[in-house]
Amino acid sequence: MSVAIVKYNAGNVFSVKCALQRIGVEAVITDDFEALRRADKVVFPGVGEASTAMHFLREKGLDEVIKSLTQPVLGICKGMQLINIFFGGDIHQHLPSYAIHQYDCDDQV
Repeated sequence: MSVAIVKYNAGNVFSVKCALQRIGVEAVITDDFEALRRADKVVFPGVGEASTAMHFLREKGLDEVIKSLTQPVLGICKGMQLINIFFGGDIHQHLPSYAIHQYDCDDQV
């Protein structure tokens, strides 16, 4: 099984690579279109500010490549948020307090 981690000058790519190695999975960190398309699985990690990352991805054409992938893609944190943007979604940076639901743990049975 081949695994590719999307390299886009942001994100916690080395942490993800080390985590995969700990469970016996060798992964390549790449921004190469064909390497991403050939991989059996793709991991799109993320940490940091979304608009800067999105600008870089669009500039390199990686947004369209990721959008066109047919194999399983795991978006982690900002990676998942950016995938949402690729498909026309939006990111709400700050949710108003009325949008956050608070539950008593006893109610979650």
